[in-house]
Amino acid sequence: MTFSSLVNLDLGPSTEWKDDVKAVVTLGIKAIHHLQHPCADRVETASRIILAGCDFRDQLAVLKQMGDSPESRVSADDNFSIITSLLVQASRVASMLTDGSGGEALVPANPGQEDVTGLVSLNASSAIRQILQDEDFMDCLAVAVQNMTKTVKEAQDAVRDAVQDFHNGGAKYWRAELAADADLSTVLERAANTIDAIDGDEADALIDKLKEVLSKCDDFIGKATFYGSVMPRVLDFKSFVDAVRVMAKRCKALSCESLLAFAHNSCKSVEWQARLIRNQLTEIMIGNIDEKDLHQVLLKSSKSLVEKAGKQAREEDDHGQTKATAASAESARKKLRLGK
Repeated sequence: MTFSSLVNLDLGPSTEWKDDVKAVVTLGIKAIHHLQHPCADRVETASRIILAGCDFRDQLAVLKQMGDSPESRVSADDNFSIITSLLVQASRVASMLTDGSGGEALVPANPGQEDVTGLVSLNASSAIRQILQDEDFMDCLAVAVQNMTKTVKEAQDAVRDAVQDFHNGGAKYWRAELAADADLSTVLERAANTIDAIDGDEADALIDKLKEVLSKCDDFIGKATFYGSVMPRVLDFKSFVDAVRVMAKRCKALSCESLLAFAHNSCKSVEWQARLIRNQLTEIMIGNIDEKDLHQVLLKSSKSLVEKAGKQAREEDDHGQTKATAASAESARKKLRLGK
């Protein structure tokens, strides 16, 4: 069985083709080592690539049996489990091909006979690359990318609606005409007329959902490294996902700014202001928000409010302790007087 015949085999429910190929290749590995030929290791490496290609075609056969069209196959593949497995296998095989040691080797022309000096070329690269670039599988990948793009856009639109396009890059960016060194009253007035209306909890929930969608896309892209080199649509999808991630980061910063402004404009007590602000400062501390993405005057004032609340709480504690000490002393004096 030649490599060309392996590529042209029809994929059906039977696994006989795979078993035959594997049996022949495995026997060849054993034979070349038995002959102690100096090229044995290279032959084995090339043969392992062929075996990996067989495994890829075996998984591909499963995918093709899941429907009559790329759309139906992708739809039937829950969570892209089969497609993901194929992507991982393809990347592994491709890495074996690109290391330069396994794509080609020299093998005895007459293994098992006394004269083993005659050599022929064993080149698996071309055939295996054809297997990895199976047209039906490439069509399934295109549909998968299309479906994920739609999912990302839906989550992106939901976030954009929640923040009302007031984010950096949005059509109504709230700081577009606001100076970086504007005084606090100007910043809060601008916020009151724009981002104060944003529901921070809703926005944060939708941003988190968008991040989950992007994370799944990242996982897919990370496993599709081989196809990024042969399928421009995969690279375009990666660029799209990266751009949406930037937008999500900016919307998260906007949500933070809206809550900081709300704390200034609407919270009546320093305690409640500080509580709301501390939650946002925690988001900054754990890296969910970058300080440089926030209006610095608003951020500085927010930190000052937290410090003020902390100082007030400490003073109240000290005052309470002083009163308790005084009361205790007075009680002791009364006991002494009664004792007399």
